[in-house]
Amino acid sequence: MGCVRHDGAYRKRGRQVTDRHLRLAIVRVNPLLLKIEVKNFRLMEADGSPLLGFDRLFVDLELAKSIMRVALTFAEIRLEAPYVEAVMFPTGRMNIVDLLDAFPKGEPAKQPSKPPRLLVQHAVVQHSLVSFTDQSRGATQKTAAQPVDVELHDITTLPERGLELRERG
Repeated sequence: MGCVRHDGAYRKRGRQVTDRHLRLAIVRVNPLLLKIEVKNFRLMEADGSPLLGFDRLFVDLELAKSIMRVALTFAEIRLEAPYVEAVMFPTGRMNIVDLLDAFPKGEPAKQPSKPPRLLVQHAVVQHSLVSFTDQSRGATQKTAAQPVDVELHDITTLPERGLELRERG
């Protein structure tokens, strides 16, 4: 995969859009195989405290199968060591809401639309950490859930595939 390092450009754009610090180490793209890998993504609050990030994101889009199925088909989507540091401030407002409010708003859809045709053959989230700090009730309280590991197969929005739930031993 070709390696692209434009940390400065990403930092500048992240600061412009979110008013937060954005860092990432490496972005690798293979335009022939339609694979992308992002390593060490970090989004920090303006004061430098962690907000969210991950160690590695890998996406493998299968062009031939996408064309045959008339649906975006991913062989694999893998997210390693993602984390979210959610904080409720003394005002009751959350840092995650502040982050979402920083993004430009689009026009609302006039009519509900169908979801895009999509098939993800293998999706993995490994070693997740979700941390919540509540500063709204006097004494700060903190809790965390870790590790959160999820592995799913054949996730789809294709109506002809239906819904099938299976437990793997």
